[in-house]
Amino acid sequence: MKLLSFSATTAAFLLQVQTMHAMVTSRTTRVTGSVISTLAEVALKLRLSKNSGVKVLVKAEPTELLTGRVPYVKVVGRKWASPTGRLTCQKIEATVSDCSLDFASVVSRRKLVLTDPAKGTAMVALNTEDFGSFLT
Repeated sequence: MKLLSFSATTAAFLLQVQTMHAMVTSRTTRVTGSVISTLAEVALKLRLSKNSGVKVLVKAEPTELLTGRVPYVKVVGRKWASPTGRLTCQKIEATVSDCSLDFASVVSRRKLVLTDPAKGTAMVALNTEDFGSFLT
């Protein structure tokens, strides 16, 4: 009976340790992704002549970022205008399922530099003026 009690206690302890590890890992992922998200948001805002919203969500483990791998990025924006102001959109939503960053540039220059072309999907909502500018 004591052996069973010991096993149950050990199992409960291991479950607590595993739960705590999952929470720490999840929090570390959120913090790491948050740093890259903030850098991307700032970079986009600096490149746009106007916007009424820029949001970037990055999901990556710290070990993935050290190797430059970012498994998920989602960019959402509203009322964007290019630096010249000629290209505009009402809404944009882009998702990249896997991309590679030059991590040395992220650390040393605080700049996001892609090492390979990013592949994903995008939706862009245009009004009549936006579409006219897009065609010309």
